[in-house]
Amino acid sequence: SNERDFFGHAHRIEAIANGGPSRVNLEFERVSPKFTTLLGSASQDREKAKFKWKYKVNKNVTATTGFMWFMNGLNNENRRTQTYKPEFGLNVKRLFNRRYTEADVSYKFDRKTGKSSRSFDHFLDFGYRDRVGFLETDNTFGITTYNTNNNGRDSLEYVLNTSLNSRHTLGMFVFKPSVNAGTQFVDDDINNAVDKIIEYSTGLGIDIPKYKITSNMKFGQNILKAKMGDNSNKM
Repeated sequence: SNERDFFGHAHRIEAIANGGPSRVNLEFERVSPKFTTLLGSASQDREKAKFKWKYKVNKNVTATTGFMWFMNGLNNENRRTQTYKPEFGLNVKRLFNRRYTEADVSYKFDRKTGKSSRSFDHFLDFGYRDRVGFLETDNTFGITTYNTNNNGRDSLEYVLNTSLNSRHTLGMFVFKPSVNAGTQFVDDDINNAVDKIIEYSTGLGIDIPKYKITSNMKFGQNILKAKMGDNSNKM
């Protein structure tokens, strides 16, 4: 597509290809610094290219890879920043030959560079879902590192979440009880501090499909233990 006004211009090109087990998305966008749109659909002063490939290895295994490049400050080298975001992912169903299992792993890298600052961030995530009897479980674990030059930020984060839920029908009612627990650790090397967050909750959803009524109640606690700053304990 191409939009123009008296002050600048914007271009956006997108292509999608499907063939056999592959699906490919390509996208390019450029918006000049002085471009203004009455619809507000374009942000000024940026250029972006994006690629994503999804490949179905077989009926149970799917791999994805992608890359995004982004730049702003097109006509101002002092304000210009560039971002590079490659990513990779793998999804596996029927793991261990179990009917309801599904596992995935993904890695993303986020690099930002400018004249006065640079950052290098890594994101690694794991997920596992399963059903045992009437119980469904969903578990996630993530590791994130942040690194910004000039002592801007240097930290390591761990996040772990798990949940159990089920579904029971009694007459016109559908009951959906759940239990959730999670924890997060933030290790800040610059400030030599470790913060800990612990959360847990129980919930109950009650639906009446006949009358299209849904409701949900949730009770829990959030505990923050901070080496620098105030601790908190919220219900």
